[in-house]
Amino acid sequence: MTGPARSAPLIRRAKRARKAILMALALCPWTSYAAPGKPAARPPRATPTAPARPPADQLTPLDVKGLGEQIQKARGRDLFLHLWASWCGPCLEELPDVDRFAREARARGAVFLSVSLDDPKRAAHVLDVLHRRAPNLTPFVARFDDPDKFIAFFSTEWEGAIPALFFYDRQGHLRDSIVGELENGDIRRLLAAISIASAPDSPR
Repeated sequence: MTGPARSAPLIRRAKRARKAILMALALCPWTSYAAPGKPAARPPRATPTAPARPPADQLTPLDVKGLGEQIQKARGRDLFLHLWASWCGPCLEELPDVDRFAREARARGAVFLSVSLDDPKRAAHVLDVLHRRAPNLTPFVARFDDPDKFIAFFSTEWEGAIPALFFYDRQGHLRDSIVGELENGDIRRLLAAISIASAPDSPR
């Protein structure tokens, strides 16, 4: 990508950010990264009381071009782009908080897009997770053949670790990013940084 998002530096990296490389994750999409000395997280098992899963065809794939189009469509509003996966333990833990954050950000006029890095073949499972834990997040899944190109789309300084949140200003420039789990202070700070919205027909 030749736009500002590629050249903009990461303003802050969370201390607890995991150093999993997206390429390794893409080669093994159902295995989560485990820090030394910690057991690997496993995908959550469905329970008999879990709600019915939404149709798998509701999950929308986005490639690098599609992500760029979403950023262009959001011009005139602040944009949050959230990356997660159902096999990522920290991602699952923070999903309810991210869901609330997305609601509050949209209420202040920002656009909030969430993109899963799961294998698209597991669409039904991803939608089930969103349905149960974060119903306000967008049902997008990343589609890419070149992990390095996908990483560079966001920042050359990002190593592919998730969860990750990228914050773009109203001109589409990367303004801030957090790699690792969000903290309450992060959410308050980011909400306070949202500009007054314009362009009411922008996508959410």
